Amino acid sequence: MKKYFSISALALGCMAAAALSSCYEDRGNYVYTDLAEVRIDEAANGIQEVYVLDRGSRLAINPDVYYNGKKVAADKDAPLDYLWTFYDQHTGAGVDYTVDTLANTKALDAQITRKGGNYYAQLTVKNRENGVETYFRAKCQVEESVTSGWMMIYERGDKPGYSDVGLVANPFVKKNVTDSRSTMNIYSLYNGGAIEGRPVRIVHECLPLPNGNILIATDKNLETVTQQDFVKSMNWDDHFFAPQKKGNISYFGMNTSANATKWTLIMDNEVRVASGSGAASTFFGYPKINDEGVGELAPWGSYNIMSVDVVVYDQTCGTFYYTQVDKRDYYWFAKQTGPFNLGEGNLQGRKLLFGDTGANFVDVMLFSHNGSYFLGVANFRMPPTVPTVGQQYVDVTSSPEIAKVSAFAANGVGQYAYYGAGNKVYNLAYMSGRPAAVAWEAPSADEVVTCISTQKYYYLPVYTSVMPNKDAVVHIATYNEKTKEGKLYQYMINPASGEINLTDTHYEYSVPGRVKDMGWKYSMDR
Repeated sequence: MKKYFSISALALGCMAAAALSSCYEDRGNYVYTDLAEVRIDEAANGIQEVYVLDRGSRLAINPDVYYNGKKVAADKDAPLDYLWTFYDQHTGAGVDYTVDTLANTKALDAQITRKGGNYYAQLTVKNRENGVETYFRAKCQVEESVTSGWMMIYERGDKPGYSDVGLVANPFVKKNVTDSRSTMNIYSLYNGGAIEGRPVRIVHECLPLPNGNILIATDKNLETVTQQDFVKSMNWDDHFFAPQKKGNISYFGMNTSANATKWTLIMDNEVRVASGSGAASTFFGYPKINDEGVGELAPWGSYNIMSVDVVVYDQTCGTFYYTQVDKRDYYWFAKQTGPFNLGEGNLQGRKLLFGDTGANFVDVMLFSHNGSYFLGVANFRMPPTVPTVGQQYVDVTSSPEIAKVSAFAANGVGQYAYYGAGNKVYNLAYMSGRPAAVAWEAPSADEVVTCISTQKYYYLPVYTSVMPNKDAVVHIATYNEKTKEGKLYQYMINPASGEINLTDTHYEYSVPGRVKDMGWKYSMDR
């Protein structure tokens, strides 16, 4: 660490006067004034000689500053100006000589966006009364790698209509890590700006292992970024066989069949399907068709299908449709003999609000109809011609605040679902017959739950062998419209009952926007 030093024109003048005094007779009266002393304590508050941080994370340094021997408690307590800068340690050909201004306060807490390398963080303290500058400098090593953790896609609070991505890592979601880390606005950090459109989905594709890419969908865009650093690798046109005009995307999702990954895109109320081992070989073709036409499609598709191409729901007709592999026509499911008759338009008038994967890869879906609400459970991994795809139908109209539902999630274990309403999360054990109970409440009444997700992954081999704490964590995102700030809360849960552990360790992060979707970013070796 470089020691601080001070110098000024006045000091140099005094040195010159002292040298000349030995040569000339003193013929006048002089008044000498001591310079105000500014000192920076380099050992205070855990200051390190070298800071190692991930690109996009925050650098916090809080040195103690003394003015004439008295510790400065607040920036306004002394006639001092502060300037934190950040610049490359090296000189020579090819070096970026840009100097970033990080702060104008004594304490530094700033996001570091420079690419990986070795830098200095420098504090300049200037005395406004005499121009003397005092310096402090610390070495910083910025690392480029973005490894595994928990991803969020959110609409920027400071830029409505644009989306960005956050990533957090802690022992809940990342193996072999002991601390808690977060990087927000990571898409902007690596691509020069936020992505156009409101968020729809973010997912780390399962194949090809071990380095599948990350796909990001907004209502106006679809892009692929590399899993190593979130740098854009595929633009809109790269995802289609032929040039395709951008439309309104309401749903983007994935499912795994026996041999490949399939992707479903609903855009302008048309369904497109793509198959491939990874994003680079995944292209969307022509939309599915139906001679009779389709009504308004729900922003939903099943992850859990094996023998068909896609499963979607027609809100207008109250009908689930499927398409056969490599075919374009829509088909109805067979008439069902169980309690949930999802075939032949029997759900007319019922609106599909939310759906998620539940235990044993069934789909758990929340519907509304004329002020009533019910859960439908279906196993779309079964052939669509069998009469037992629809398995359960549960009336949940009496559940508290169900009419205000804003988020929904099931778990990969246990027959329960979480739903968010206002600033609360309810646990709905839908097979127990018990009414839903409050499982969690946000610290502030101004927070509204916008997204809930449990710790699971859509690809079974990675889900079972690599994911830490599978089915044992719930992720709750809220948004405060007044402050334009989001929050992410992470808790351990009882996988069987869904009870949230509110007493032991949990993690909490600030998010600069309204979270719409979340998902796990895997790493095969960490």
